[in-house]
Amino acid sequence: MGERQGRAVEATPRDRAVDAAGVAWWEYDVDTGAFAFDDRKATLGGYEAADFETVEDFAALVHPDDYDAVAAAFEAVVDGDSDTYDVQYRLRTVDGSYRWLRDAGSRSETNPALVSGITLPAAANRERQRVLVDQNEALALVNRIVRHDIRNDLNVLEGWLELIAEDPSLATPDRLAELLTVVDESTTLTESIRDVVTMIEADDDDVETEPVPARSVVLEEVERARAAYPDATVDVGDLPETNVVANALLTSVFRNLIANAIEHADHDDVTVTVDGAVDGDDVTFTVTDDGPGIPDDRKAVLFDATASTVDRLDHGLGLYLVHALVSAYDGTVTVADNHPTGTAVTVTLRAA
Repeated sequence: MGERQGRAVEATPRDRAVDAAGVAWWEYDVDTGAFAFDDRKATLGGYEAADFETVEDFAALVHPDDYDAVAAAFEAVVDGDSDTYDVQYRLRTVDGSYRWLRDAGSRSETNPALVSGITLPAAANRERQRVLVDQNEALALVNRIVRHDIRNDLNVLEGWLELIAEDPSLATPDRLAELLTVVDESTTLTESIRDVVTMIEADDDDVETEPVPARSVVLEEVERARAAYPDATVDVGDLPETNVVANALLTSVFRNLIANAIEHADHDDVTVTVDGAVDGDDVTFTVTDDGPGIPDDRKAVLFDATASTVDRLDHGLGLYLVHALVSAYDGTVTVADNHPTGTAVTVTLRAA
C-alpha cells in the first residue's frame, strides 16, 4: 500500500458531526501522499491518533487474510484504475482481538487528486447478497452526505464565523438566522446518518423491537416540524391509539416523511397531513402533501435493491431511511400520487 505520511487533523465542526454519527472521516491526496484523518479512525481500534504516522501503520493492523484485498483496492483508486474505494476487513485492536470495519470512499468531484471517505464498524456475517447490496448503497449514501451536505454546510458556517470574528457588524439578525438554519440542517443530517449506521450494523433479524405508541411519536414529530418549518402547514387527521411493533428509531420514520414532503415541495406554504387507521393486525399511517409529486419512473426505483444508488436516492435521504427502518420492523412502505397534486406515502406496521 506504500508508506504515506499521515496526520490526525484538529477537530473541526465537520469532524464532530461525523463523530457524533459514529463514523470516522479520512482524506488522501494522491498527488502529495498526504493522509489526514480524524481521531475516531484510530479509536475504532482502541488506539490513539498519535500511534499512526503513515498509511502503512494502519495497513499493518489489517488481518493477513484481508490484507491483499484491501491493498489492491487502495492501489486501484490511487493509480486511477477505480474512482471508488470500498472494502470490508478485520483490524487488530489494541487488545489483540480483531474488529470488522468497513472503508468507503471516492475521488472528489471537484479535485480528482483527492480521495475521501469514511470508516465505520461492520458486522462479520455479511454473506447474504441482499445485505451486501443494502450496505453498499447505505454506505454510498452516508459517504455522500459526509463529503457533500455536512461538509458544505459546515464550511459555510465556519467561513461566516471567521468573517464575523473579524467584523462583528456582519452579524446581522438575518445573517444569524441563516447560520442557525445551517446548524439545524447539519444537526438533522447527523441524526439521520447515525440512524443509517445503526441499520447498517444490524441485519433485519437482529433488530430489537418493542411496542411503541406511534400516535405519540407522530404528534411529537409534527410539533417538531411546525417549529422547524414555520411557513409550512402540518396537519393531523385521525391517529389510532394502537401500539405498533417498532423501536426508538420510529421517530426517524415520521421525522423524515414529514421533512421530505416539505423540503421537496415547490412552494414554501406546502401543506402536509398525517392520517392513520387500523386494519386488522395492521396499523397504517399516510403522509400526504400538495407538492409537485414524484414522477412514476422515480417511484418505480425508490426502493428497488437492483436500481442504482443515484436512482434510489435522488428524491432524498428521507425515503431511503424510512424504507430501511420500516422493512426492519417487518412493515411496508408504498408511494402513490396525492390528488390533485403531491405525494402520499403510506407506512404499514404490525400492531403490537
